[in-house]
Amino acid sequence: MTKDQPSTNTILALGLLKQFPPSVRVDVARTPEFRSRYGQHFDVRFGFGDNDLSVQRSVLYSALRALYTDKSASVSIKTADGKDAVLSIAAGEDAPTVTMGERRIQIPPFGLLSPDADIRNKSFDAETASANLEPEEIAAWRKKIDEGALSDDEIDELDDDLKLMPQEMPNTIRTEFSKSEGSISALVPNSTKYYSRLIGHRGDAIDIESYARGGAAENIKRLLDRGFFIGLAQCILFCAGPQLTRIVDLSGQTAEGVEKFFKWVAARGDRWSQIAAVEVGLRALSTYPSLEPILIDLLEAMRDEDTSTTSSRFRLTASLFIFTDGELSRVGTFEGQPPFWRRLAATAQAGLIERELIRADGEVDPELWMSLRSEDFYMQTLADLRMEPRWLPDLMNPKQLRMEFLMRARIVADEVKDRLPDGRLRELLLGSGPGSLAQHTPMPSAYIPNPIEGASVAPLPFPEEMIVDLKEPKDDKPLEAKVFASVVNLALVFRLTPEIAALIAGILRKVKYRLTLGADSGVSFSLLSGLAVVAAATRSAELADELRILTRVFRRRGEVTKESVAQMRIALIACSSRAELEPWCQAVGDWMLEIANDDIDRQDAIELRSHLTKLCKIEPTLWRYAAKAEAALATLSK
Repeated sequence: MTKDQPSTNTILALGLLKQFPPSVRVDVARTPEFRSRYGQHFDVRFGFGDNDLSVQRSVLYSALRALYTDKSASVSIKTADGKDAVLSIAAGEDAPTVTMGERRIQIPPFGLLSPDADIRNKSFDAETASANLEPEEIAAWRKKIDEGALSDDEIDELDDDLKLMPQEMPNTIRTEFSKSEGSISALVPNSTKYYSRLIGHRGDAIDIESYARGGAAENIKRLLDRGFFIGLAQCILFCAGPQLTRIVDLSGQTAEGVEKFFKWVAARGDRWSQIAAVEVGLRALSTYPSLEPILIDLLEAMRDEDTSTTSSRFRLTASLFIFTDGELSRVGTFEGQPPFWRRLAATAQAGLIERELIRADGEVDPELWMSLRSEDFYMQTLADLRMEPRWLPDLMNPKQLRMEFLMRARIVADEVKDRLPDGRLRELLLGSGPGSLAQHTPMPSAYIPNPIEGASVAPLPFPEEMIVDLKEPKDDKPLEAKVFASVVNLALVFRLTPEIAALIAGILRKVKYRLTLGADSGVSFSLLSGLAVVAAATRSAELADELRILTRVFRRRGEVTKESVAQMRIALIACSSRAELEPWCQAVGDWMLEIANDDIDRQDAIELRSHLTKLCKIEPTLWRYAAKAEAALATLSK
């Protein structure tokens, strides 16, 4: 083996690293320990001036070390294109200067390369002053700095660390917007460390309720302690439900400071932050009464927005969430994490992007943002149903989002109704007149869970009077499909029991899957989708299996859509009745093979195969069970 050839251990390590999610690969490859052990070294170029001065990192750092050892000296270097230059530090200055002929370019100070511990610590303090690093992170870096000058890799590691701060993200987003072709990876970083800084640490929480009871309070307090305005601006990015805004405490803040912040949110905030601010403001209104007109303006703007237009803020909000969540799925940043946690991060990052789009005040095409990652978002959300069965991808749309936000305001208003003053705000929130929010939050749509509540249990049991028809004895004659209407329409609103699901499954068997449909051609799809939701929400594999037979019967009778993607949607929702991975994979693989073997055209086969491939990338275990379906679709796609 020659000197330049990698060792067997290095080849094996790099090969094994490729088996991990991208976010893990990136984080591991960046660690000095991994680079040192497996001989992975990077020698990037630094550009200064108008990027017409370029120097290799190894050359620059070596020269700077010599210069900081003797500041009175001048150190000769070669630029990346072979030109001669001289590096020096003028008396009384901290920043070095590069001289090339008649030209002099001052470059930033690199005090962390100094042999003087005081200079290194001073430089570290200057670099991290506004970074809000965790105390343990500061302590770890301080220990390295006290031990000696940082290595080249350690300097780059610290630089990468500081770039992954939420406070830096607005500048990064603006920079990407200014380019003719921006980078999606810059807008949605693939770094678990970044998101832990943005939304905090999940701890052992498995859903939003357990997170709200556990680590959320510590995360929110930590941010607010770092500075009221900056901290609260970050908090409300990820307060995507009343469970979290309830933790935000404004006590002790000046009325002037609170009012200033709420005016900023109203003028420059993203929609996620605005509804979170409304909830926080309603709870603090008795202490800060000057917030009332701001809250009224925010709520009336949401109430009156036409979500059907391309200029709709809610359309932009929904599209950015789809884009961000889809990208996080594509790169696997949150692989192995509960869906609610990834969606919380998507909410916060999408909110940051929306803030900068609002700040830029230019024309925005929401559909373009959505189209960039819509397939990734759609398939990831359908896969998520196995763990969080009460939130569907179709629910991320501007109309639904508007109702959800207005309903969030009504929920908090009901909590504090004894403290709400009489007047316009109270009537808006608690009244029932033409302009009230009650008129814009109809049942059942406004009562459906939000994106972070997919694992939650509906608080209210299914009304007994709505299932009377189901419980009446049935003969074996064909049954009108409308008997299932109440259960299907309210499956995501009220708490369904396995007994109800078993009752429906028994009825389907008894009537031998003969249901009489109305004249509306969409009834069969709505019925099948609704029953699939019932099966998923109640974890009823029995109902899911009966539904598969019913779908087959409808398909043969020509009473269900021939679109394979629509049939796949029904299948994936119903298969989510199986929460364990292997049974879910088996059910999905079997149902997908049935769809693939049906009479579908080439275009449908191409689209279905693309979706199935995405799904298998999300859950690689599925490949073993979906290989036959994929092969059949591959043949049809030719």
